[in-house]
Amino acid sequence: MSRWSLSFLSRGRLRAELRPGSVTLARRQPFVGGRLQPLQSVEVDQDEAGEPSALWRAGVDALGGMLSRSRQSGARVEVVISSHFVRYVLVPWSENLVRDADRLAFARLAFREVYGALVDGWEVCLDDQPAGQPAFASAIDRELLAAIQNAVVHAGASLEAVVPALADCINRHRRVLKKRDFCLASVEAGRLTFVFRGSAGWRAVRGRRADGPLPELLPTLLKQEASASGVPEGGTLYLCAPHAREHANMLVPGWKVVLLDEAASAVAPIMEPALISMES
Repeated sequence: MSRWSLSFLSRGRLRAELRPGSVTLARRQPFVGGRLQPLQSVEVDQDEAGEPSALWRAGVDALGGMLSRSRQSGARVEVVISSHFVRYVLVPWSENLVRDADRLAFARLAFREVYGALVDGWEVCLDDQPAGQPAFASAIDRELLAAIQNAVVHAGASLEAVVPALADCINRHRRVLKKRDFCLASVEAGRLTFVFRGSAGWRAVRGRRADGPLPELLPTLLKQEASASGVPEGGTLYLCAPHAREHANMLVPGWKVVLLDEAASAVAPIMEPALISMES
């Protein structure tokens, strides 16, 4: 399993966000902790009734066009992909698994127990957690990863990392996530992803479709997912959402809501899983 790191001093770093119905492109400011400079945002059509790849195909094509028009030959590109396109599981710690290949095989088995033979067409990535703690595993369609790689290379750029939206949220806000026990809710249009953490590490990760107003949906879905995960139904809730300040007065029974700054930037090498060169 390949290792990777990100430099925050590169002058040629671009960040793209690939989500259902939209693609955005920004340039990272060339200094430590640099903010993002928006370059372009486009809406794309998606055929929800077609093949699974139809959900992201138009977005990847649009990304390739945006990179070509940006005339950033040689730029290094980080692509953040929506949780609509990612599956997550927590992989239990096993002291008998030492080699990366064995840990990755164990992660694939964890996905297979949930999704069956579908995992045969997925690329899987596993992060590193301290001994004794469960680890995050992420998976995307192998075809999607290949399409992203091709789009970036054909535009004359290089692919630095493909990062799941949940990992991106954790990376950007990890210095704020100080409570020993908490829930992080990552909000996207049409989707909510919950990750629960306790004193012994990550406890559960759950994703749900979410069609409707967030203040109405969040309390109910959070209660359901906390119960299904066997974690306490209350505590600190970190809310990572577009336009988070609009939810400053949101009440979630039993939870203290802490809003996360949407524009926050990671200021050190990422510590959660990226999805590139995963099984080399």
